Amino acid sequence: MSKEFNWKKYQSDVIKKCIDKYGSREQAIVEMDAEIGSLRLKAETLGNMVDWDKIEREIEDEEEAKQAKSA
Repeated sequence: MSKEFNWKKYQSDVIKKCIDKYGSREQAIVEMDAEIGSLRLKAETLGNMVDWDKIEREIEDEEEAKQAKSA
C-alpha cells in the first residue's frame, strides 16, 4: 500500500502540536522560528566542517605531490 505523503496534514499536525505545547499560536510561531534558525545554523556549521575536511585533503594531496616531485 504505497500512499503519497500528505505534507499539508503533516504541516498542520506539527503546528497544532506546537500550539498545544507552547500555549498560543503566536508563541508557537516564535518558538518554531527560533528552532528553524538554530537548525539552519547547525546545517551551515556542519556544511563548513565538511568543506574544511575537503580543503585539508586537498592541502595534503598538494604536499604529497610536492614531496613526490622532490624525491
